[in-house]
Order: sequence, then structure tokens, then C-alpha cells
Amino acid sequence: MTALQLAREMGHAACVRALKEHAATAEAAAAEAEVRAAQEAEAAAAEAQQVDRCATMTRRAWQRRTYKSTRIRPILALGGIPPMTTP
Repeated sequence: MTALQLAREMGHAACVRALKEHAATAEAAAAEAEVRAAQEAEAAAAEAQQVDRCATMTRRAWQRRTYKSTRIRPILALGGIPPMTTP
């Protein structure tokens, strides 16, 4: 037997009202906690996506830099960039 049932049987209206208010407050707090948890999960997912995006941009920039340096190396090995010739 729950406290609410016992209060109803004994005719304690104030206790019934207090127990119902407490239950409603607990339900509201649980719903609020659920919303807060969902918001935190969403924020964490957005942050993880931003970190992934930055890592991808950095990796691509490094690949471009490495590619350019591999193109320049053979030219430098030949003694530099040859002078432009005019037709």
C-alpha cells in the first residue's frame, strides 16, 4: 500500500494534496532532467562534429602543403627555377 492510498483511506485531504504535489514536482524534475540531458548530448555531438571538421581541414591543409613541397623539391635539386624565356 502506498502512502497516497493510505492517506485516501484515512481521509487526510491535506496529505493527499501534498503527496500529489510532490509527485507532480518529481515528474516535472524528471522531465526537465531528460530535456537537459538531451541538450547536453546535442551540444556534445555538435562539438565533436566541429572537432572532426577542424581535424579534416588541418589534414587537408597538411596534404596540400606536402604535395607542394614534393613538386618544388625536384626543381630545387636542378639548381632552382629556370629563367623565363621570351618568344
